Amino acid sequence: MDSVKKHKYTKYLIGLLIASLGLFYLVFNQSLKLNQLLNPKIRVGFTHEVFETASLVAFYDSLFEKQKIEVEIAHYNSCIEAMESGLLIDRLEITGCEITPIVTAFLKKHDVKIISLMARADDQIYILSNKSSGINSIKDLANKTVALEKGSAAHYFLSNLLDQNQIDYQKVKLQFSNIGKLTDLLANNKVSAVVVEGPYVGQIKKALKDNLMSINPKNLYKSYAFVAKNSFIKRHPQKVIAFLRAIKEATVLIENDKPKVLSVIKEDPLISIDFIETQINTTYFNLFLDDILVSDIESQAGFVIAEKIVDELTVPDMKEIIYSQALKKVNPAAMYLDY
Repeated sequence: MDSVKKHKYTKYLIGLLIASLGLFYLVFNQSLKLNQLLNPKIRVGFTHEVFETASLVAFYDSLFEKQKIEVEIAHYNSCIEAMESGLLIDRLEITGCEITPIVTAFLKKHDVKIISLMARADDQIYILSNKSSGINSIKDLANKTVALEKGSAAHYFLSNLLDQNQIDYQKVKLQFSNIGKLTDLLANNKVSAVVVEGPYVGQIKKALKDNLMSINPKNLYKSYAFVAKNSFIKRHPQKVIAFLRAIKEATVLIENDKPKVLSVIKEDPLISIDFIETQINTTYFNLFLDDILVSDIESQAGFVIAEKIVDELTVPDMKEIIYSQALKKVNPAAMYLDY
């Protein structure tokens, strides 16, 4: 009889222990979820542009930790991919991004805001062709087939170049293609030329070798920015400020100690150190917002509307796509806007 009671008592204790563990797990899990809600990790997109180097420096040199924020870096092939496969489906809170016509349209449509510019660069647009194509200047593009990515900076700037050189836009046969297919189109003479941005030139040069003709127009300035989901900005404005503070510290490090920067970012196996090293010495990194950005966005929005790239009939109100309050706290001397 005693052994039966002892057995029942043991089963009771085991059951109580299991129930306690289950309750502990539920409480711990709910506590973890509450902590993630109140103090979330910031997932940041990196699209392999040299202008986003500051994100990697802040991450690998523990500058985010210094600001008491937890950050996770996620790699994407382009800004559009980072926004559509990251921001749009809640896999990212912030991403680096080049401001292009299609990006401008995305910002307004999906309630995403620019929190700071990080760089502005010239000489980043290239018109590439086979030497046999007879294209030696922009005027030679008339009546030629030119491939590029629709809604990209290359698309926008080509339109401007044609206008500046008094070439009828309709006389250039545009062929829209994914950026990854442009090398094949040019290498196999399926088009006369392609228009691309700096980071993609190396790949095409490698494919065409000595058969490549390159035109690199000057005074075409592209803006690069950090963009964030407005819902995240509203819930965690202090985290946005902390993020920019860490980035600002990273820009100072880039300016003053480039060897250390290259050493730090080598920790990331997905980064092309050679590309970063060739660009970092001629690139000025800073956090700022200025009137040129407004002018760019208005011009690009007009281009998007005229080209019917998206179903958008109005130029966006700057308050809808620019959030300047965080940068005011971090770098007020570089603030020239009030949105």
